[in-house]
Amino acid sequence: MVVKYPFAFKCVSSLRVCNKCKRELPISDFYTVASGIRYICKRWERVYCATYRKTHHELKTEYEKEYARKNPRRRWAIACLAGHRRRGYATVITSKELYQMALNTEACFICETRLDWQLGNKGNMRDDSPTLDRLDNEDVIRKDNVTILCYKCNATKRDRTMKEFLLYCNAVVAKFHSHFEYPHDVHL
Repeated sequence: MVVKYPFAFKCVSSLRVCNKCKRELPISDFYTVASGIRYICKRWERVYCATYRKTHHELKTEYEKEYARKNPRRRWAIACLAGHRRRGYATVITSKELYQMALNTEACFICETRLDWQLGNKGNMRDDSPTLDRLDNEDVIRKDNVTILCYKCNATKRDRTMKEFLLYCNAVVAKFHSHFEYPHDVHL
């Protein structure tokens, strides 16, 4: 047996007594940590953790709200990638890489609207909420294939590639060019 941390423990037996339930159990029934093998069995730790979560639910909720308030871009990056994974996209980019992109992004890539990173409105998106846009609409989220847009621009762009979106914008401008010159002309 190769011992990674010889100074922390010596395994002389394949059994260990749990300090909580007082049963003698195989070593495999205990979690291993960097400093060695825990002295509380996995079953007891699961029960303890479940009980702790129930009794400290309000504390956990408050902690999560405070964390979201202090780290809105990090929380956005994690939630954004999790949402894309749930919808079946492969994610090659890590949440740390997306977080770095978010730190360097103050405004929408298309319209330059200042992005509001704070979560709010009970999950409803605002026009200035940040969204992740895939430039070429592949089913893979890669660092070189994404940009951060405001919700309004991303909703307008929809499933178009950036090139298709620019052609669409030019077509709209060409069709309604006269309205830019004569804004009082209301008939379309």
